[in-house]
Amino acid sequence: MLLKRSPEAAAQVTAEALRIDPDNKTALRIRATALFAMERADELLETAAALERTAPDRGWSALARGAYHILRKETGLALPWLTKAEADPDVETKLTVATALLLAKRSARAEHLFKAVLALDPGNVSAEIGVAMTAMMRRDFLGAEAALKRAIDRDPGRAAIYQTLAQVYDETGRQTEAERMTQIARRLGAAST
Repeated sequence: MLLKRSPEAAAQVTAEALRIDPDNKTALRIRATALFAMERADELLETAAALERTAPDRGWSALARGAYHILRKETGLALPWLTKAEADPDVETKLTVATALLLAKRSARAEHLFKAVLALDPGNVSAEIGVAMTAMMRRDFLGAEAALKRAIDRDPGRAAIYQTLAQVYDETGRQTEAERMTQIARRLGAAST
């Protein structure tokens, strides 16, 4: 939860955990995701090397390397690493790979992975938001709206859902609904800080 709300705080906590135990696999994995979220590409390579050493059987090192290349706008170099990371069984890893694929403008692959996460974890709100984002990229606003409404049913307190729904309503000319969703998102965002 800390990682989603504040990647900066997660990076600080994991730095302290790694100071105590440099081989802490969980701290390394969380740190890599936080660094990606904060767009700190140069630190990802060091973290990737540590993950390769401590968790060679997982896709975490590949994800860190793929994220590094995504942040450097080197999509061609990123894709093989992301493909390797995609095979990791961890749902959070798959979600991060899907996000990286969105940044690489590979929305079809991202959508496939978001849907794979939903097959493993039908209540995963982040995956529903990802499905909605890929639907919006295809201008499938009905599909995006349906995914966001499922997300609201599962987590009505997440501001990002309402902000994304406001974008759908704005794109489809429903200004009153868009404004209402924006107000809800602001209220929820203010309540979470």
